[in-house]
Amino acid sequence: MLYAIIVLLLICCIYIYDIYQCKTYERVVFYSFVSILIFLNIFSYQIGGDTDNYLYSWEKVYKSLFVMDVFEEFDFRSNERPGWIMLTSFLKGLCDDFIVLRIVLACWVNLIVAYFIRHNTRFVFSALLMYFVVIYFNYNFEILRESIAITFFLLSYKYYINKLWVKYYCCFLCAFMFHESSLVMLIMPFFQLLNNISNKYVVIIALGIYLIFMLVDLVAVLTSIVPDNFSFYMKFKAYVESDTYGVSTVSNRLLSFLASVCGPLVAFCILRKYPEKKQFSVVIFISVIFNTLTSHMFIFYRFNNYILLPLSIAYIEVFYLLSKKIVLGNNRLPLFMPILAVYLIYKVNSVYFSGQKDELGMRFYDRYYPYTFIFDNGKTKW
Repeated sequence: MLYAIIVLLLICCIYIYDIYQCKTYERVVFYSFVSILIFLNIFSYQIGGDTDNYLYSWEKVYKSLFVMDVFEEFDFRSNERPGWIMLTSFLKGLCDDFIVLRIVLACWVNLIVAYFIRHNTRFVFSALLMYFVVIYFNYNFEILRESIAITFFLLSYKYYINKLWVKYYCCFLCAFMFHESSLVMLIMPFFQLLNNISNKYVVIIALGIYLIFMLVDLVAVLTSIVPDNFSFYMKFKAYVESDTYGVSTVSNRLLSFLASVCGPLVAFCILRKYPEKKQFSVVIFISVIFNTLTSHMFIFYRFNNYILLPLSIAYIEVFYLLSKKIVLGNNRLPLFMPILAVYLIYKVNSVYFSGQKDELGMRFYDRYYPYTFIFDNGKTKW
């Protein structure tokens, strides 16, 4: 019920502010929604699959920065990045209550997301709806360490677009302090070379890469080229051999190809026609490459986490360009909401309802629904 209320209110705001471009209290309403998302995180009770793991680590593993030996702590928690160790140890020294960590992370992640949305699109409520439905639960309840790294990528995005590489790589160093998946930021600048290539050749390159990955054994290739002295070799090996994160099993290759390659390439070509929106086209191409990798080895979905928000904004811009081609009477953008709704339904099904039940007989959406409050240990459900 609580989720439905938020979605319905956001839909109303899309009509009022995004489509009809009303400016009255727009900023106040936007940040009110952001505050609600922050409170949903802080006041939740056992929402998400990794919440109990982080709570256990906070109570049994993490030590206060003010009483520990820093070098011993780094050695003891060698499987974690230095930024996360310092942050959690510092907060635990201020107050030995897990909710302190949740407050800091909820405010930081959601405010950075809000900042990114407001500075990159005028369809701010459409982007916020996309964020809430598709991305919010993952960022706030699952990948806590990685979500901090992702926020540094979001902060670096303007440097990425403007090719200010010194500032971009400074943000990368901050991200790498929290999660090793941020190494993907090292290869993203190479995609900027696409700006000098025509649409025809970009499509040929994308299809060629997809065909190559179809013909090779990606796991075998990676296993042979990654040296055993690589810093994260043991984690890499665990992922490769994992039933969950290793070789992907795609039930319908054609459907996967249409959704992950053909559709995005069409959107890519549409955005490239408009210079003012071209900045997001490269993100769509990156998603094609990452989706191709994920279709062969599931762990590569972690790379997609970094571009989910700019990718959502890119698709919103595509929906706007498509919908404004058809005007019915005096209505503005009559097809914008239907196209957005169809896309969201597709994403909800693929994110929350696809896949088999886990060993406990739970579907993926059971991690987040129904919403439970911390005030009465989860007895009140929405």
